[in-house]
Amino acid sequence: MDTVCAIHPEPPGGGDLFGRPHHANPAPRGSTWHENARLLSRHRLTPVPSDRQIWAYRIEVPEADGWGLQAGDSVELRLLSSRPLADAVAALLRSSPETRAAEASLRSATAQLPVLELRTPTKALIQCLADRTGDAALRQLTEDPAQLLATAQRVDVLELLRRHPQVLTLQDLQDLLPPVRPRAYSLAAVPHPGEPLELLVRTVRYERDGRVQVGTVSGALERLPAPGGNLYVRPRPAPLFHLPDPLGTDVLLIGSGVGIAPFHAFLQERRARRDPGRAWLIFGLRNREEDLLYRRDLQSWKRDGTLWRLDLAESRPETPPARHVQKVLLHAREQVRAFLRGGAHVYVCGGAHTVGLGVRDALIQVLDGEDALMELAAEGRHHEDVY
Repeated sequence: MDTVCAIHPEPPGGGDLFGRPHHANPAPRGSTWHENARLLSRHRLTPVPSDRQIWAYRIEVPEADGWGLQAGDSVELRLLSSRPLADAVAALLRSSPETRAAEASLRSATAQLPVLELRTPTKALIQCLADRTGDAALRQLTEDPAQLLATAQRVDVLELLRRHPQVLTLQDLQDLLPPVRPRAYSLAAVPHPGEPLELLVRTVRYERDGRVQVGTVSGALERLPAPGGNLYVRPRPAPLFHLPDPLGTDVLLIGSGVGIAPFHAFLQERRARRDPGRAWLIFGLRNREEDLLYRRDLQSWKRDGTLWRLDLAESRPETPPARHVQKVLLHAREQVRAFLRGGAHVYVCGGAHTVGLGVRDALIQVLDGEDALMELAAEGRHHEDVY
């Protein structure tokens, strides 16, 4: 008789291994999914030879006019796990006692698995496998949060089932895995009534244990037919990440990779408003030949004064040395300090453990202490959208 596995409910919209929400600013409570959104087009921004695939997506959402979205806001997307991944997982499941035929169980699993988050195993799933198999290594994982997190980053559900086939049933996975969690993407263009939303998305693709793996939502977006593919969308306003109201306010924009998306929208808006304030963009990228996103817009805005200053931090330049955004901040510390003390707002967008922490530490050094950065935040002039 099977060990009954405890069900650990996930927070609405999904969560991490320990039940914490994935985003600090989730969609508003009661926000509903809109299922009649339609993908209109995709345009690749990185060159075809590049191993990084970054796309500009245009999505038609009839209800979006009533959302009141602004530059700096995001939307959440929900799509299904890939069919090949679901098929591979289904083949490793054991038929449940309630199912008369193994073939019927497999068909059921294949149909229902794509709605589940199959990339990251939950603590509850690992605990269940430990209880059913008696595997001491798995049991030890559940007692060590650091090791558990590291394992979940290396091993997905499919790999766990390959190591322990025919142990879990479809019902087990439905009990132990959350639905595919939504991914949030910043608006890359100012939203106008009657016009599609524009998002900037990097397709997550990497190789692990001899398998090429693709991000659940970014991969599904890349596979959707354009035009015509349907997807679920809901708004995620970010009122603390909007441009300052008074015209003439200086802004320091710091981001890397697709973290440039909200800043592209900001600069569009400032140009439309003829904002006389200075905009300084520090943009992190691998190298300017392949990864300078929105190149023409940035060049145009630099010429007409919308963009006062542009610093590129290349981590893999053709000519050394390599630089990250935090190094640019420290190199220009005197100018940055004067800019911020003159009333500028600073905006940071990018990975929490790379750009977020690195920029925060650099700003503390530039401003001569954490108290000064906290004062900047208290004045409403330090804004972060990190993930």
